[in-house]
Amino acid sequence: MPAADPLQRGSSLVSVQPGTGKVLTMAQNTVYNPATAPGNYMGNFALPEKDATGQPIDGAGGFQIGSTMKPFIFAEWLNSGKSMATQLDGSVRVYRAGYPWKNSCGVTTGSYDPALGQTPLPNDDPNHYYRMSVLQGLYQSINTITFQSAAQVDFCNIQKMATAAGVANGHTNQPYDLSSIANLIGTQDVAPLSMANAYATFAANGVHCDPVALDSVTGPHGRTYPVPGADCRQAMDPDVAAGVTYALKNVLTRGSGYNIPVNKSYDIFAKTGTTDGNTMTWTVGATSGISTASWFGSYQGIGPRWVNQNITINGKYYAAVDGADMAGGQWGRLMNAAAPQFSTAPFARPPASMLR
Repeated sequence: MPAADPLQRGSSLVSVQPGTGKVLTMAQNTVYNPATAPGNYMGNFALPEKDATGQPIDGAGGFQIGSTMKPFIFAEWLNSGKSMATQLDGSVRVYRAGYPWKNSCGVTTGSYDPALGQTPLPNDDPNHYYRMSVLQGLYQSINTITFQSAAQVDFCNIQKMATAAGVANGHTNQPYDLSSIANLIGTQDVAPLSMANAYATFAANGVHCDPVALDSVTGPHGRTYPVPGADCRQAMDPDVAAGVTYALKNVLTRGSGYNIPVNKSYDIFAKTGTTDGNTMTWTVGATSGISTASWFGSYQGIGPRWVNQNITINGKYYAAVDGADMAGGQWGRLMNAAAPQFSTAPFARPPASMLR
């Protein structure tokens, strides 16, 4: 979308290299100009609010991540020894106040309780309230299956899994908070760079590296200066990472991102995400050589004005913009151009016990 488009929506693309943390791409659809005019913007959509210096950065801090959070719940499901083929009841939509969520390092609250005037837990469409595998629940992005799986694991371990991969609150740099059940489906803000890097952890067999923006610094007289390192480390079990990449490849072939125009001749995976009102939309995914987060939505607030429903963008009408549309389209085009320049080696296959 052009920076000066009257709709004034934003978009961001940022990529990192799995296994090294090197930042490969960073782009957004605004004009870097302090003058007051449509599309002029001095912030960086891709970064956490307190990136590098620890001081607030204008306009940074990320956006609600929606269903791109779900792979980390799935990862903990596998990490706890469960199979992705397990069938769960997707018709369960009511969680009463006081439901016994397990959280060994805190307290998790929240409810979907009609007795309290709350609506039951919704899915994105009315056709998936039935029993299905945890795998299908992930690739078709079914909220009710996510909640049923979360009810059987420790929220503390979900949080540790996400934190180890690099998911953090984009405003505080603190671990992604799971004290509310609503955060299972991505209500906290996370920076696109953090999401690209977290999915790179899956793509690198569970090895997490800090994002690296500089290879080296040399002064005018030849003196070299130190630059931050990637601090690469094994953040999750390689088998768990293999299980997640196996599952997320299905998103692009028969799941929520089936219509994203991306080359699937080599191993590639993704997850879409959409928030209430379709205000924030995402596609995040990777090959073994490049991991990219793509975001499209509102950077000027939330509310009725910024809902992406019944809207025309670049001459095309959308009843509702979801993660596979604008975010997915630009993600696919970037990956088609960039992925062949890096490794496209196949991902490891998960152990048979995860598939039974």
